Amino acid sequence: MVFSSLLFTFIFLPLVTGLFYLSKEKYRNYVLLVASFLFYAYGEPEFVYVMLLSILINYCFALLVNRANTAGQKNQAKLCLFLDVALNLALLFVCKYLNFAISIGNALFQKELPMADITLPIGISFFTFQALSYVIDVYYERVNVQKNPLYIALYISFFPQLIAGPIVRYHSIEEQITKRVYSVNKFGEGTQRFLLGFCKKILLSNHLAVVAEGIRGMDVHTASPSLLWLGSICYSLQIFYDFSGYSDMAIGLGKIFGFEFEENFNYPYISRSVTEFWRRWHISLGQWFRDYVYIPLGGSKVCVPRHILNLLIVWLLTGIWHGANYNFVVWGLIYFCLLVLEKYAVKPEQRKSGLLRILWQAVTLLCVNFAWVIFNSLHLKDGIRYCLAMIGYYHIPFEIMNEQLLKYMREYGFFLLAGLVFATPAAKKIGSVLSRNRMSAYAADLLLPICYGIAFLWAVSFLILGAHNPFIYFKISSKKEGFSSFDVPQAGLKNPQKFLLKGAAKLLKGRIPDLRAVPETAAPLVPDGVRKDSGTLAVCQKNGRKNIVNHKHVNIHLTSAADLSPFSEPVLYHVPEGSRHLRRGFLLIFRLFHKAGHLPERIRIFLTENCHSLLIYLLFDAVKHRLHIVKHCSCLL
Repeated sequence: MVFSSLLFTFIFLPLVTGLFYLSKEKYRNYVLLVASFLFYAYGEPEFVYVMLLSILINYCFALLVNRANTAGQKNQAKLCLFLDVALNLALLFVCKYLNFAISIGNALFQKELPMADITLPIGISFFTFQALSYVIDVYYERVNVQKNPLYIALYISFFPQLIAGPIVRYHSIEEQITKRVYSVNKFGEGTQRFLLGFCKKILLSNHLAVVAEGIRGMDVHTASPSLLWLGSICYSLQIFYDFSGYSDMAIGLGKIFGFEFEENFNYPYISRSVTEFWRRWHISLGQWFRDYVYIPLGGSKVCVPRHILNLLIVWLLTGIWHGANYNFVVWGLIYFCLLVLEKYAVKPEQRKSGLLRILWQAVTLLCVNFAWVIFNSLHLKDGIRYCLAMIGYYHIPFEIMNEQLLKYMREYGFFLLAGLVFATPAAKKIGSVLSRNRMSAYAADLLLPICYGIAFLWAVSFLILGAHNPFIYFKISSKKEGFSSFDVPQAGLKNPQKFLLKGAAKLLKGRIPDLRAVPETAAPLVPDGVRKDSGTLAVCQKNGRKNIVNHKHVNIHLTSAADLSPFSEPVLYHVPEGSRHLRRGFLLIFRLFHKAGHLPERIRIFLTENCHSLLIYLLFDAVKHRLHIVKHCSCLL
């Protein structure tokens, strides 16, 4: 369950809030605890056991560490802390990094060890870091040990910050767990902050995602650099509004239930240096690595080689924390190199020249943008090629009046402009100026709730219409770690639900015959705009000629390594025009999966702009209880 869904916004949240305030104060924490477990269990109930194990481990070891500290047995306390850290990291490694480690081992030692059948529990990186910070703070006696296991369970599992942060430190809410202040003003502030994050996610991030994902799916060897720049800028804004939007919603929900969480984003794209960027971006994560890794290693109060080593360790871990893939490692190393260059060569804070500071600020933003391209790539080589194409490496002219670029700007230019404006404190400064005048402040107080209400209804309308609504953390996980969300496109049907039920029923009863395969001598069916990875199943539509060249297509990419072996080469099948044949095409895909002996963990589906989306409806409707995950994104070719 995600915050930006109709289920959460109109069912789960009102029910929990109502039950919370109707309960006596001594029972309210338990209401939140039960709600948090239900929230987490909604998608994958078995993941609750992983979180319960984490809670049990950290609760017990915190008691052991505190007992050893009280008895003056520092070595025993240190041993308990070491075991706690080892168990937490082992749990995180097995769930998140085991398959990545196996793939590295297979590549290094020319082995073919099978991948483990493990799905990543959502939010495990966040709640593991929270739990670790609690036990470490108990060891250093920064906080008092909590003897009520239910309170520790609430701290680790509290649903507003569970799946996307911010990473809440125990010392910041230690007293709030038992003593909180409730007021109408605080409730109103929380509601307003939640609506702000909700609108940032739905209105800005989701629309920018359509542009970013569409352009990312293009062939970089033939795409105009101007179009690729547009895609990278849209993704830089998308990831900002996605993460900051969820942080805003988490902070707002915290206020609704009486908690005060610290800020997690502070206009990072106005940063004048890389160091400042990371003081403004994902603040809770940066502070966690600073306090629990960087400073214990010695921080900057060491010799130059050791300081550089400390930075290397921190940024390697930061990259790996985001995901189990080489592109995240390289992404972290990019920031390591930039920070070393900044601290020992550029030193922007010591420059008196305003021109040099402005120049370094521009360099910082460019480097951040290129780093996001690497971060967003399915494979490291894809990200490198995209970056090379952006600077004209493939000799494609930089066309400002590119037809596809103009199309994107006509459809999404408003959201891009709004994203650029709200990424700066311009609106905040205007509000502070208006507040100085009594009349304008009164008008602002009157109009602001109305504006929030209109924006919220506009955002909800997109959810009702089934617009593109990915959660970027799930998306990152789907590429690298095994968890994803699913977006249902609009098929333009008057009664799609009734149609889907009928179509799914036919499919499940096996009434539709198999399709015939296209002869091997047929012309290539997969255009250059689609990646030709092994394990690709392309279902194509006939254009009326025997030699198929121009066609609509559906490209299905199996991303589970265990499922690639049955399809060592692309398997091409031909699907004539018409929804009836598209249903047949789906059945073919479904049966092919069964021939492999098991269903894939996840599927990436790329659709051409004009391709009939009914196939995706049927794919989701008929096998949603069989496939672990389904994910699709539009791709303009």
